[in-house]
Amino acid sequence: MTFLQRTCVALFFVPFAFGQTSDEAAALLQEVIRINTSNPPGKEAALAEFLATKFKPLGFEIDIIQTPEPGKAHFIARLRGDGSKKPILLAAHADVVGVEREKWTVDPFTGVIKDGYVYGRGAIDFKGGLAVFAQAVLMLAKNKVPLARDVIFLSEPDEEGGKYNTTWLAQSHWDKIDCEFSLNEGGWIIKRADGKVRYVSI
Repeated sequence: MTFLQRTCVALFFVPFAFGQTSDEAAALLQEVIRINTSNPPGKEAALAEFLATKFKPLGFEIDIIQTPEPGKAHFIARLRGDGSKKPILLAAHADVVGVEREKWTVDPFTGVIKDGYVYGRGAIDFKGGLAVFAQAVLMLAKNKVPLARDVIFLSEPDEEGGKYNTTWLAQSHWDKIDCEFSLNEGGWIIKRADGKVRYVSI
């Protein structure tokens, strides 16, 4: 198992059991939840600008690709490897569905931590995954892990609805995301504190 795979597994499946690394992932999740990207309208460009402040200081090549719709943008961060293998892409959507605030017991856009869980719109679908993928890729840079391939992180708009999603990105900017394989949303299990399965995604 590679460093990247170990990190993703550790962060995603046991988020509060790995000390500083998981604390940083939880803190990042809180920050991205606080940026309201409910779609419509999405306004994912605000999240893209925020992510740039995390990735750029660590040497990532940053592209914020504006779509024809104002305020809607794709965020791409590339960490260069030695080029001996084609890149890997980690992709997560930045937009979330809207909220019915009267059905929430906490503010859906504050990222409250309660009983060991982060609560907020998108914590599961899919800002939790976005934070985990981002933290894993950031750790590669922080630890100066030698890479045979480029690692590309993508935060995309319009997964929940709209026309400027990854299909649009692939058609208009394929060179930015061309890769050998990609990791994306899905295929995970959430367990309760007692070990019983709470949620299965296939």
